[in-house]
Amino acid sequence: MAVVERLPIPCLKLGEGPHWLPQENCLLFVDVFTKALRKYYVDTKKEEVLHLDDPDAHRAAMVMPVEGEDQVYIVGLGKTLSVVRWPRGGADARPVRLQVMYRTQDPHMNDGKCDAKGRLWFGTMTYLDEKEVPAGHEDSSLYRCDQDLQVTLWKDKVTISNGLAWSLDHKFMYYVDSTPGLIYVFDYDLQKGTAANPRVLFSFKENGLGGESPDGMTIDTDGNLWVACFGGGQVICINPVTRKVTRKVPVPSPNVTSACFGGPDLATLFITTGTLRLSEQERAQYPEAGSTYAVTGLGVKGLPANVFKFVVLFALRQEAKMAEEGVHIQQVAPKGLIIGEGPHWVMDRRCLLFVDINRGEIHRLFTDTGRHQKLHVEPDGAGGTLSFVVPVKNHPDLYAVGLGRSVTLVEWPETDPDTHTRKAKVTLHTVESDTPTNRFNDGKCDPRGRLWAGTMGQETAPGVLPMAKGHIYCLHNDLTLDCAVDKINLSNGLAWSHDKKTFYYIDSIAYSVDAFDYDDATGKIGNRRKLVDFKAEGLVPDIPDGMCIDTNGDLWVACFYGAMCVICIDPRARKIKRKITMPAKNITSVCFGGQDYTTLYVTSGSLGLTPEEVEGQPAGATFAVTGLGVKGTAPEEFVIDEGVLKARLG
Repeated sequence: MAVVERLPIPCLKLGEGPHWLPQENCLLFVDVFTKALRKYYVDTKKEEVLHLDDPDAHRAAMVMPVEGEDQVYIVGLGKTLSVVRWPRGGADARPVRLQVMYRTQDPHMNDGKCDAKGRLWFGTMTYLDEKEVPAGHEDSSLYRCDQDLQVTLWKDKVTISNGLAWSLDHKFMYYVDSTPGLIYVFDYDLQKGTAANPRVLFSFKENGLGGESPDGMTIDTDGNLWVACFGGGQVICINPVTRKVTRKVPVPSPNVTSACFGGPDLATLFITTGTLRLSEQERAQYPEAGSTYAVTGLGVKGLPANVFKFVVLFALRQEAKMAEEGVHIQQVAPKGLIIGEGPHWVMDRRCLLFVDINRGEIHRLFTDTGRHQKLHVEPDGAGGTLSFVVPVKNHPDLYAVGLGRSVTLVEWPETDPDTHTRKAKVTLHTVESDTPTNRFNDGKCDPRGRLWAGTMGQETAPGVLPMAKGHIYCLHNDLTLDCAVDKINLSNGLAWSHDKKTFYYIDSIAYSVDAFDYDDATGKIGNRRKLVDFKAEGLVPDIPDGMCIDTNGDLWVACFYGAMCVICIDPRARKIKRKITMPAKNITSVCFGGQDYTTLYVTSGSLGLTPEEVEGQPAGATFAVTGLGVKGTAPEEFVIDEGVLKARLG
């Protein structure tokens, strides 16, 4: 005989998302409107609460543990899918701010569960009106979040996405859309994580439950579904083969929200409820409304709950390590650049230069005052991309830029408006007229003030471009131009060793950081060899991008694509020493700057990201990383022979 026991937990406006934690022998669940996570320990009958800090979120929705880390949880909060650390015995002193991993455009998050491979399936729900009743709009969805945090829309035009479960053989996925009162079944491919051929498994209306709504759901070892009935004061058991209700478990709270199996032998059915939308008369009629219950004696057992298998958990561990080491990351320029690139610190003006390649813009950020200038350079016949910016020595308002296939000089006084457009003052060289879709990419100056820059073919997608169409060029102080290397795929990061004997270089689509012998007197390079192979290091599909060097002679390399990091390489040992996890994907370049060159400035881009990714992270922003314990050196400016420069400027 089933026994329903009320747990010594306060009545909640809406309890949700119960999940049994066997390693702690406790029930984890969500206190929706208080925006809190709760744990109830069955042995001690003690409770812990973690309040969540997000002023933009009206309520929490779901919580999911992460495999291999008993302190990390994925949380649905407002419009975000976020990550929070909650140590055992954590104090309830103040709300905890979460790290946002994904942001939806839907009204707000709702229920979520993981499949046997650790993918997180989660849904959203429509707005609540002023009476806290669902608006009824089909403006929500069902999503799948893979272990690398890539989110895929799976079903749209949903009103309230709710309970999820999988058959014992993993061939079917069961899914609740609450407002129409329907439980769907999908054919499920566990290896691919795909759900197909949706059809109605069970209709509440057609089975005499029209005044109730299906909510959360779980499955037992017999393959039967246990479904919470919001408005019905019960949990029902459905046989998915016969599509019939086989049992009913009444509870003294009308708005039942969800259920899960737990306890040492997984034979206890835990049930959450809420007081949401109950009148004063109904509250008096159901004094236990909003309670949490444990049901024993059912004669059935559940399965261990799946958890999220977070393959980028390393990023969180790195973040914790960085915090311990005193490393701090601050966003210093707005997000939204398509390809932010080419950071260059100008000490006498205390400003950071960088570019947005696709928009043909130079940015100048004065870090003391926060003034942020943008200059759009009008395109010429060789293209309109703007790939690098380097100051011309002894000419404070003159800059060398890569404009399409040309190297040009641009005049840009500080007295210009903060948003301005100018034409290039003079074109110094135009290259590769036989491949008009090519463009310059990264560019920097060597210790003698020569300007080095490389080219690349036209990308059809990030990292997808014709191979071996680019070159490395050296523009000498007398403005003569040499081609140093041909058959380059995607020319990128450049740096020089402090003894001026080695030139470090990145061809991104060769997936390696290379070294050349370097002759400082002549600017000649040779004897190319590989320092770090991204494929051998397991970093692919990420590609090496921009690069700089610190006073220890170590290289700092931006990783473009999904790794969200900057790596530090010891070029002597040919080993990766450190990884600095960034809050955005598509990290493009780096440079040292600040008062004593201890700040690492990092640029990023939004190119190739989905609208959801762009919304959910500071994509295309510029960051300042401090506390690294290393310094850089002043970047070289472009040195032009004064007589030659005067002649070219006319």
